[in-house]
Amino acid sequence: MAAVRVLSKRLFSAQRNYSTYDRELLAAYAAVKHFRHMVEGRPFTLYTDHKPLTFAFTKKSSSDTPRQTRYLNFISQFTTDIWHVCLAQTTLWPIHSPVFRQSACQPFDYDQLRSEQQASEELRSLLSSDTALRLKLFKPVGSNRLTYCDVSIPHIPPYVPTSMRRSVFESLHNLFHPGFRETSRMVREKYVWPSMKKDCAQWARACIPCQQSQVHRHTCSPLGRFMLPSTRFAHVHTDIISPLPPAHGYAYLLTCIDRFSHWPEAIPLRDVSADTVASALSSGWISRFGAPQTITTNQGRQFESELSNKLTQFCGTQRIRTTAYNPKANRMVERMHRQLKAAIMCHRKSDWLQVLPWVLRMRATVCQDLQASVTELVYGTTLRLPSQLIAE
Repeated sequence: MAAVRVLSKRLFSAQRNYSTYDRELLAAYAAVKHFRHMVEGRPFTLYTDHKPLTFAFTKKSSSDTPRQTRYLNFISQFTTDIWHVCLAQTTLWPIHSPVFRQSACQPFDYDQLRSEQQASEELRSLLSSDTALRLKLFKPVGSNRLTYCDVSIPHIPPYVPTSMRRSVFESLHNLFHPGFRETSRMVREKYVWPSMKKDCAQWARACIPCQQSQVHRHTCSPLGRFMLPSTRFAHVHTDIISPLPPAHGYAYLLTCIDRFSHWPEAIPLRDVSADTVASALSSGWISRFGAPQTITTNQGRQFESELSNKLTQFCGTQRIRTTAYNPKANRMVERMHRQLKAAIMCHRKSDWLQVLPWVLRMRATVCQDLQASVTELVYGTTLRLPSQLIAE
């Protein structure tokens, strides 16, 4: 059975204090009222996982409160057929569908790789035919077993059998849910198999968290003329993300991004007072990357405070204010917010504070305008990602 329409409504503070029966009755009342144009004049059945609600029209009404009587009177105008269903067995709630039970990162069993290669019919066919893949036995770093790898590529990626390809894809894609091009590049750098690009594109387009959280429609504007940065960490853009769901006392993020290398930082904050923001900026950015020559901020009270002005004067930093109510004036950090929030939203069952260090692995992605990853511009080499089998 597939859902035709879905209703989601936030309860008020008084409604959250209702008993379980009253909350379930409120849900039934709100659903019938919302879908009245679809159910009016038609026989239908009302399903609920709260069994006491099924006796609402058969029990004595003398014990009902005025609110319960009003809700039941409205529902009875459309139906009195209420059935109970077990939540563990029903398929009416899409949140219990297997597509929503994805883990953040599937483990990759390296010991199983060689066993799967020995049982792979495709591998035998590739070894006996003339293909572009030059598969030979090779001993990867950290393993004592010989594994078939493609020696025609300098980094010698291992061949992945069909049964393990999806887990390899998910081990890299589920870190921060990049697009299919970036995921394909990451997988191609670590592994090899036939039709790899086609498989990665198909799996990335079928990723449910990506479809729900990422933005696919973009407005293309003509390029303007801007002064290009020439030094790393000389010009930094900063902003504050607020408010976030409280996590271990933190509810805000101070975000910073270098204009030259695009190096992002997200520093958790307990509050957005001027003292807290100035302390986080000095300890989280200035102490690690030095005092910037220029800093771009909005006109928030935290950045307009006397303490913030003294900090910029002490560091010899020129501060650029963006125009009021114009977030696109600080476009670089705002685009970082879009990617950061989308990656955090993909980890729905996780605490955002615990997910944040993994989400910042987006530093390993390649910037299209620079044709290099952020870590290459800062460290001179790429980061070693989880599930990487061959050392570079």
